[in-house]
Amino acid sequence: MEAEIELVNFRVQYPGTVATPSSFLSPLYWKGTLANLMELISSLDYSELVTDESGKRLSFAGIVSAFEKLFNVSISKPYDLRADLARRKKNLSVLLPKLKENYEKNIVNCGIESK
Repeated sequence: MEAEIELVNFRVQYPGTVATPSSFLSPLYWKGTLANLMELISSLDYSELVTDESGKRLSFAGIVSAFEKLFNVSISKPYDLRADLARRKKNLSVLLPKLKENYEKNIVNCGIESK
């Protein structure tokens, strides 16, 4: 398990050094800002809802690595980006209220057939 954590940390510190087979490439791409993505990742990390296959809480670096693969993005210095979020004076959260608003606006129409 320690070796896996070290590998994840290495991949975060030195993206692109470990080749990913094309069969593992995600078809998804992040269109928002890195700050917004970091807000999402940090929120998941703080919630402690993301675990590995054994149920152990996934590290922040592990979540970052998973999102990099999921959205085909490189996040350099993720700890610095997260620290930048903590220094926000106004609007501590930018993305999450937008997600909540869009979710609530659209969820009311789920299951309702148009006539």
